[in-house]
Amino acid sequence: MITMSGGPLLQPLIACLLVAYSGESAHTFEGYPLAAFRAALAVIPICLALASILAWNLREKDQISLSGWLRQQCLLYKARR
Repeated sequence: MITMSGGPLLQPLIACLLVAYSGESAHTFEGYPLAAFRAALAVIPICLALASILAWNLREKDQISLSGWLRQQCLLYKARR
């Protein structure tokens, strides 16, 4: 459900940013400059980075998170040496 809500949320946001960075009205569309596209589409990598950070810290019920598991494995590896 969260995945399917990405399109309806991001498309209007990107459109608003595209119009805002182009300096033109959405009703007098003749074309947007490349810089406006770069600025508006910068939202996608930001959302991807945010999703990666959130996914990294997810944990299942009664289990440690992935970062906690990696920390535990590093400590075990150091203890063996």
